[in-house]
Amino acid sequence: MRHNLNPNSLFDEGIKLISYCPVCRHKEKMMEARVLEETEAAHLIHLRCHKCQAAVLALIMISPAGLNSVGMITDLSADDAVKFKNLDSISIEDVLELNQLGRLRQNWIEGL
Repeated sequence: MRHNLNPNSLFDEGIKLISYCPVCRHKEKMMEARVLEETEAAHLIHLRCHKCQAAVLALIMISPAGLNSVGMITDLSADDAVKFKNLDSISIEDVLELNQLGRLRQNWIEGL
C-alpha cells in the first residue's frame, strides 16, 4: 500500500518535534536550524540553542510508515559537521595504527 506523503510538510512537522533545547529546555523559538543535507527520504539538520549554545545533529527520515528522527547532542558547529561528514571513514587499520603509536609513545616516556 503506497501512501501519498508530502515530504515538505512532514519535514516541517519533524522540525516542530525538536522545538526546545534538550540541554537547557528553553523554548520560545530559541533553536536555530540549518539543513546540512537533504534527500527525498531524509534531512540532516543542525540545531543550535541561542540561549545555551548547545547543538544537536538530527536525522529526520520520511517513509511510508511515517516520520522518524534520531538526534545527538554535539559540540560541532554546522560547518564542522559538514566537513567531518564528507571525510573518509576511519578504518580498523587506522585504529590499530593509532593504538601502536600510543604504545610506542608510552614506552618512550617510561624509558626517560
